[in-house]
Amino acid sequence: MGVATSVEFLRIAVVMPLGSQNAARTMRGVTRFARPERRWAFRFDALAQDMPNLLRWRPNGVLAWLQSEDQLQRLLELDCPIVSTNTRLRHPRVGIVAPDAYEAGRLAARHLLDRGLRHFGFF
Repeated sequence: MGVATSVEFLRIAVVMPLGSQNAARTMRGVTRFARPERRWAFRFDALAQDMPNLLRWRPNGVLAWLQSEDQLQRLLELDCPIVSTNTRLRHPRVGIVAPDAYEAGRLAARHLLDRGLRHFGFF
C-alpha cells in the first residue's frame, strides 16, 4: 500500500452507481474535503468490473457502495484501504461511513419531547 507524496496524485477509486443521489451527495462531500495542496485523481467504476485497469492504476484508496460479496472480494484484491458508504456488507478490512439512524431518531425524539410534544410520527 503506497502513500502518495506531495508530488504525486492521491488516487481514489470510486465504486458506486453514479446515477444515484447518494453517489452525487457523496462526491460533493469528497470534493469539498479534497485539500487543494494535494492533487487528487478520481477513477469511477460503477460496479468494479474493470479490475485489470484498477489494479494497474494502483489506487491509494477506494470509496464504494458495496453491492455484493463478489464485488467486495474484487476490491480487496487492490490491497488498499476501502471505505463503504453503506452497511449491507461488512468485512474487517473495510471501514464504514453511514448515518446512525437509531441515534438520529433518538435525537429527534428528544428534541420534540423537550419542546413539550408528546404525540408525533415519522414517515
